[in-house]
Amino acid sequence: MEEDLQPKKLCDIIVPTYNKMEHTQNFVKSFLSHTVVPSRVIFVDNGSGDGTREYLSTLTDTSVHSFTVILNNENKGYAPAMNQGLAMSDAPYVCFSNNDVIFTQGWLEEVILTFKEFPDIGLLNPNSNNLNIKPKEGESIDVLSERLRKTYVKGSFVDMPFCIGFCMVVKRITVDAVGGLDEAFAPMYFEDTDYSRRVHKAGYRLGIARRAYVWHHEGGSSQQLGKEREVLF
Repeated sequence: MEEDLQPKKLCDIIVPTYNKMEHTQNFVKSFLSHTVVPSRVIFVDNGSGDGTREYLSTLTDTSVHSFTVILNNENKGYAPAMNQGLAMSDAPYVCFSNNDVIFTQGWLEEVILTFKEFPDIGLLNPNSNNLNIKPKEGESIDVLSERLRKTYVKGSFVDMPFCIGFCMVVKRITVDAVGGLDEAFAPMYFEDTDYSRRVHKAGYRLGIARRAYVWHHEGGSSQQLGKEREVLF
């Protein structure tokens, strides 16, 4: 009965996890505090051994958001984990996100508004330090986010040649056209570039929703790989 009272989910947010539990905890905290768009977060854990799996088991649905957890016994890599989540997804929008991002107020509303303003857009990043938009000295990311909302009009968008997989949102109609991520790029790197090229080839624009902002702890998960990270890259 409670499920019937929940609003229809507009976005499925797919998040692979592999250790780094503190990042996942911060992700959930900022998501719940700064996201009002009804969404489902689909966590796909790649065999964490640091308590992440136990933490994910404690997550409970709210009146607006719900959580789904998929547990793998091994690290399948970024693209395969994303595709596992995508196979469960049925929302009008899908967000491919790392677990080491911090959200700010209105991020998802603005991304969805930008899609609606420009129907030919298929794939979007929010603004981010990952895209060289960083707080001024002494400025918090929440203040930066508010400054961006005052600087740009709603739906402000800039075309880009590709999107980056730290947090990228795609329309369902685009997913239906191009499918999931190419698992040939497993365990990580450049699957987002490949996906962007496929989205563009399918006739869609892609770029940045300027009034949306998330902070990304760049390399937060891949740093665990040490020297192997450079080899994979």
